Amino acid sequence: DLHSFPTRRSSDLSFADSLQTDYANNYEEIATPYIKSLIEQGMLFIADSQIRDAIEICPNSNSILRMGITTSQLLRNEEQAANYVQIGREEFPDDPFFIIKEAQTYQALGNDRKAIDIMSPLLETYIGDSTVIGTYVTSCQSLATQYMKQRQYDNEMAIVDSALTIWPTHTELLYTKGLIYKDMREYNKAYEYLSMYKPSLAELPAH
Repeated sequence: DLHSFPTRRSSDLSFADSLQTDYANNYEEIATPYIKSLIEQGMLFIADSQIRDAIEICPNSNSILRMGITTSQLLRNEEQAANYVQIGREEFPDDPFFIIKEAQTYQALGNDRKAIDIMSPLLETYIGDSTVIGTYVTSCQSLATQYMKQRQYDNEMAIVDSALTIWPTHTELLYTKGLIYKDMREYNKAYEYLSMYKPSLAELPAH
C-alpha cells in the first residue's frame, strides 16, 4: 500500500530547503571572487566552466549571472549568453543591467526594433546613463540604415529624430539626417545637416 510509506513532514522540507539555501549562499560567497580573479587573469575558458557549475548551484546569483554573460560574450558564445540573460531577466526583472543585455542580444540578432522597444522605458529613469543612451542610439542607427536601404525615408527620419531627442549632438545621426534630406531631394536642409558632421582624426586622409 503506497499510503503506508512514511512521508516527509513540511518541517523536514523547510529544513532541507534552508540547508540548500545556506549551501548556495556559501558557494556563491567563495565562487564569486575566484571567478572574478580568473576573468581578470584572462583565463576565460576556466572561468566559463566555473560559472556553469556555479549557476547550477545558485541560479539566482546576480553577480555570477553578470560574469556569465560577460564571459560568454567574450568567448563569442552568444547562445549561452542569451540563456544567462533570460535567467537574469526572470530573476531580476527590474535590473537595468539585464534589460540592456537583453536589448543587446536582440541587436546581435539584427532585431533592432525589438531592442528599441526594450530600451525605451529605461530612457526616462536612466537618461544620464551612457550605456543606456548608447545602446538605444546604436539600435536607432542600425534600424535607420535598414529603412534607408528600403527607401522608407519617413520611417528613417522618424527613428533618427527619436535618437536625436536623446543625443542631439550625435554627429553621425546629424550626418544621417542630412543624407535622408539628400535622398528626399531637399538639398538646402541636406547641406545644413551634412555640414554639421566633423570627421574623426581616423577618417581624415593622411598627408
